[in-house]
Amino acid sequence: MKNHFTGRFINQYQDFFSMINKETYLIPISSCLKTFGYCRSTIIDFQLSELEFIPNSLFELMIKHKYWKIQDIIDYYGKDHEKNLIEYFEFLYVNRYAYFGEKYETELFPDFSMEWDFPALITNAIVDIADFDKFEYSKLIESLDEIHCFHLQLRFLKEIRSKDKIVELVKLVYEASFHTLSLYLPFDVFEDYEKVSDFIKEYPKIDNITVFSSPENRKVILDEYFAFINFTVNSFDPESTCGYVDTKFFSLSVNHFTESQLHNTCLNRKICIDSEGYIKNCPSMQHHYGHITETTLAEAIDKQGFKDCWFIKKDDIDVCQDCEFRHICTDCRAFIKDPNNIYSQPAKCGYNPYIAKWQNEEGWISVEQWRKENPEWEKQAIELRELHKKYIAINE
Repeated sequence: MKNHFTGRFINQYQDFFSMINKETYLIPISSCLKTFGYCRSTIIDFQLSELEFIPNSLFELMIKHKYWKIQDIIDYYGKDHEKNLIEYFEFLYVNRYAYFGEKYETELFPDFSMEWDFPALITNAIVDIADFDKFEYSKLIESLDEIHCFHLQLRFLKEIRSKDKIVELVKLVYEASFHTLSLYLPFDVFEDYEKVSDFIKEYPKIDNITVFSSPENRKVILDEYFAFINFTVNSFDPESTCGYVDTKFFSLSVNHFTESQLHNTCLNRKICIDSEGYIKNCPSMQHHYGHITETTLAEAIDKQGFKDCWFIKKDDIDVCQDCEFRHICTDCRAFIKDPNNIYSQPAKCGYNPYIAKWQNEEGWISVEQWRKENPEWEKQAIELRELHKKYIAINE
C-alpha cells in the first residue's frame, strides 16, 4: 500500500491518536458516496457538495473494513503499512469522511439507500421552437402539464424574434404546474442585459437563461431567485451544443448519483419535441415517435422503444464504466463513437480514465492508443467493476 498523502498532514500519527485510539471502529459517513475508477476513485460529500480524489486502495479499505476496529485493520495489512494506514485514517477523520467510535455506534450510521424514483412519468422536456406558426404550442404546454412534467426547457431558435409570443408562452408555463423553466433566447429579443434579469424576476420559475448571439460573454447570478443567466457571443446550434462531457456539467447531487445507478442521466424520463414537431428522446436523435399534431405525448411514451434508452446506464457503457466521474456525469446517446454500438462511449468526451487526464492536459493519449499499449488492462478493469458492485450492493 503506497503512501498517497505524504506532506498533506503536518501532524504525525501520534497526534491523531491523542484524539482517536486504536480501539475505536472505522465508521464511514454514509452521505459521502464513492465511485471506483480505473486508476483512482472519487469520494463526494453530498452535504457540502464537495468532491475529492482518493486512491483505489483507500476505497477498497473502506469497503472491506467498514466497522472494523482500527487495530484489527492495522494487523490485517501488517506493521509495515501502519504509517500509511494512519495517514489514511487521519485523512478520513480531518475531512469528515469517516467517524471513529465505539462498537455500539456502528448501528447508528445506517447505509445510504441507492434507490431512486420520481413521482412523475416525465421529469423533464425540451421543446425547440423555430416558427410559432408550425402548430399550437399552447396545447403542447398543456399536454406536458397533464403528464406532470417537472422541468421544461424552451429553446427559441435564431429565427424567433417575437418577444410578445415568447412572453405569452412563458406566462402559460408559469401558470401551469411545472416547477422550473429554462430558456434559450437570442439576444435581440430583449437587446438589453437588465431586461433579461427583469424577466426572471417577473417569472421566478425560470432557473436559468442562456442568451446566445450576445455582444459579449457574461454570467449573471441572481442569488435571490436561485437563478443565473449565461450570455454568450456564440450562435445557437442545438447539435453542436449537445453531448459535450465537461467538468462544468457534472452534478454533485444525491438525486443524480442515485438515478445513475440504474438509469441514463440524460435521457431517463425525458421527452423532446424538435422544431418540426416530431416527438423524440432527444432533439439531436434521428428516430422519432410521431408528430405532435397526430400523436399525443402519452401515446408516444407508450410506443415500443421509447423507454429503452432510459435504462442505458453508465456502468454498461464502454470506457465510462471504468471512469471515476461516471455517476456525476451526464450521458449522451445521440453522439457516440461507434454508431453501431448503443453502449459506445460518448463521442464528445475527451477524458481518458485509464490515465486520469483530459484531452487538453499534458501526457494525454486516446483511450484506443492506451488500450493498445496495455493489452492486459481489461483484467484489472473487471476486478474493479466487481468490487464497485459489492459497494453498491451494500447500500441497496
